[in-house]
Amino acid sequence: MKRKRTYRSVDVEKVSVERLLPRLEKRVVVAVDVAKERMVAGLADGSGKTLELVRFSHPRQTMTFVELLLRLRQEGHDVEAVMEPTGVYGDALRFQLRSRDFAVFQVDPKRVHDSAYVLDGNVSSHDPKSCTLIAFLHAQGLSRPWRERTPEERRVRILLKEHQLESKLEMELYNELEAMTSASWPELNAMMQHAVRWPLELLARYPSARAVRDAPSAEVRAHLRKVSCGALREQRIADVLSTAKTTTGEPLEAEEERFIANLCKRLLEQRDKLSELDKRMSAAAASNEETRRIREVVGPAAALALLALVGAPSSYASAGALEKACGLNLKVRSSGQTRGKLSITKRGPARIRQLLYLAALRFVQDDPLARAWYEQRSAYKGGMKVKAFVAVMRKLLRATYHVARGETFDSAKLFDARRLGAATEAAPTETAPTETATATTSSAV
Repeated sequence: MKRKRTYRSVDVEKVSVERLLPRLEKRVVVAVDVAKERMVAGLADGSGKTLELVRFSHPRQTMTFVELLLRLRQEGHDVEAVMEPTGVYGDALRFQLRSRDFAVFQVDPKRVHDSAYVLDGNVSSHDPKSCTLIAFLHAQGLSRPWRERTPEERRVRILLKEHQLESKLEMELYNELEAMTSASWPELNAMMQHAVRWPLELLARYPSARAVRDAPSAEVRAHLRKVSCGALREQRIADVLSTAKTTTGEPLEAEEERFIANLCKRLLEQRDKLSELDKRMSAAAASNEETRRIREVVGPAAALALLALVGAPSSYASAGALEKACGLNLKVRSSGQTRGKLSITKRGPARIRQLLYLAALRFVQDDPLARAWYEQRSAYKGGMKVKAFVAVMRKLLRATYHVARGETFDSAKLFDARRLGAATEAAPTETAPTETATATTSSAV
């Protein structure tokens, strides 16, 4: 009877190097299953066969584990470390290994997950088994050297994270304000738009319809003209004053008014902070030759996201490889006469797809050729506009790859104008979802 496969591990402090050395070959593969605290490493030979499973607690025993690998190298073994690029928990260990000139490789977590049944005929997965799988896949040549981020990429990555966190906070504050005004002054709530500043300036000073009614009309008019820099129409100002007198909203208590005033002040400060971050992002995009070229295609935010999250587009072997890294390559499940539906894999960073969605939104609205191509998609005609937008995103990303390599962007290279014909002469239509709908449609991207 075949013996059941076991995955027993030994504590790193109890590993006997003398007992282990005779079993090891010249080449030693160290496959690490990364975790927040309890890490497991498999010591394997060049064929990927795991000979010893070692567990250690991070960070308490991390240096003990590193010293074990140094001992193996001193004994004449060529040590290669390989792990999955999952989160940040492995960064400290990887830094210690790289600083001591160990070769570090990475294996796609999807490969490890899908190989679970191949190894032992069991779909279950656990840390020791993951180590065994990582070592096996590395031995089959299914890994690649770990590419460390450049200092510029790390700075850009933090800038993007800061902008994303501040944007999330700004949206939460705005949603809270909208909930308050919809109950207390619904008529003003109908005039509010996310990108418009004057309602915030108004409510920061006059936080309720009652406060506007009690103030002199001339004072409120002067305030609205000032905060809108004279752009607010007189009719809109008159509507604000009129609805303050006839509102159907529920009167606010003094504490509620103070809350709205403070909320608007925080929102205005948050908008200023985001504006400053936008300037920093534009400057960062302009400081790099490659992002300076591709920002004209997808905007500075998407250009920086590509650089920070998947690396420079020009470093990829093909446009399809870049598409795969961003999770925009297609997948299908078909069998016999059954034909599955095409969909994107979503394997890359979601943030890139969100920013590319906004870039495609602007592209379709501004470019007649792109709009005509988008409107002729079968998905668009079938009412699936987001799916048609994904097709535009894929086109735009492929164009980004070529622009990053020095070519000039031209939408005529993306779309066949002869086949689209007179559709390119059509006036802009309401075909594209607005940017405010992005939050509800981003799950499809």
